[in-house]
Amino acid sequence: MTHSRRPLSWSAGIRTILSLGCVAMLSGCAAAVGAALAAGDIRKGVAGVQDLVASSRSLGDTATAISKEIESPLSGTYRAFQALDEDTIHYYVRTAERPTTPILHETGHVTGYVLPGLAAASLDTLEVRVRDWTTGQSDQPAGHAMFFVEGTQPPDPNARTLYPAAFLGRVAEGESEPADRQHAELLILNLEMEAPGVDELEGKGIPHEVFSSVAEGIFTLTPDGEATYHQEYTTADGRTLILHLERISATTLPAER
Repeated sequence: MTHSRRPLSWSAGIRTILSLGCVAMLSGCAAAVGAALAAGDIRKGVAGVQDLVASSRSLGDTATAISKEIESPLSGTYRAFQALDEDTIHYYVRTAERPTTPILHETGHVTGYVLPGLAAASLDTLEVRVRDWTTGQSDQPAGHAMFFVEGTQPPDPNARTLYPAAFLGRVAEGESEPADRQHAELLILNLEMEAPGVDELEGKGIPHEVFSSVAEGIFTLTPDGEATYHQEYTTADGRTLILHLERISATTLPAER
């Protein structure tokens, strides 16, 4: 199913909800995050994305209302290239049609969002996984992915638009021997790429302060609709992890299940 895109929009009502309902909650969260940053507990780059997930806080209906107002020009199906030095794996990611979780500044201002999805070693496997998830045969299918994106501005129709971002994702265990081997190596390096399930962060918000410390990837969107995510990360022992995802279609996970 292919879905049309509209620019990101923020209604006056949502701004009111943010200013009245989120500031106190996010301010408290931001204070805790600030202390963690000062203590050096928030890791940088890929290593810190799990800290980003752990920083999410329940906002209940407020987060749901905010998320319904968020649209992303980056939704779709991606082909992923992931290399740890010379060890390279390939897989596919299909995102949700809309973001599920806002990223919020301590003032309550929306600075970005989470775009969840499913991951698989091949397109055929991905289609089966999506079907099982859509029909309820699997509430939480194996193989998850998640983009964390900063920027609520609509893309420039005449030039490239860049969005700072972070990524988590891996195919299901046992689906690809090379992927399992690389995942084991990453765990030795204290890099866990397992992402939460598609619905796990719904109703939550993520503090911008944590996001800004780990967002070392870049989403590039061109005027003709091409979207790519790229990140290079150097591990503590000097190895290089490269993440590169390019959108191959606008097909997303179904909006309704």
